[in-house]
Amino acid sequence: RHAIGGGPRLVKDGQPHITAAPERFRPDVYASIRPRTAAGITPDGRLLLVVVEGGRPGDGGGMSLSELASTMIKLGACQAMNLDGGGSSSFVADQRLINLPGDGAARSVSNALLVFRNG
Repeated sequence: RHAIGGGPRLVKDGQPHITAAPERFRPDVYASIRPRTAAGITPDGRLLLVVVEGGRPGDGGGMSLSELASTMIKLGACQAMNLDGGGSSSFVADQRLINLPGDGAARSVSNALLVFRNG
C-alpha cells in the first residue's frame, strides 16, 4: 500500500546486504563516514528508525554503511535500508528535534518519513 525510496539496502533476511555497487551509488555515499538515517523492520513487524549523528567539525562522528548495517542487525532488523544522510539526517518527535544534525540545525528538505500514532 505504501512505498518509500532510499538506499542502498543494508540488511536482507537478518544479514548484512549492502547494495551500493549494483544500485550505482556514488562513493560519497558508500565509502564515507557520515551522519546516516535508516529504517528497518524486525521479524515481528516492528519499525526501527535510526539516526546517527556526526559531521560537525572535530566530532569524528558518523558511520559507514557497514557499521550502520551491523547496528541495525544488533537492534533486531531482519530488513533495513539506508535513507538520506549528511546534514539532512534529522529526527523529530512530538514537534521537537531530538538529534543534532551535522549542519548544527535542522535543514529544509523536500521529503520526510512520517509516522503517526492513532489514538
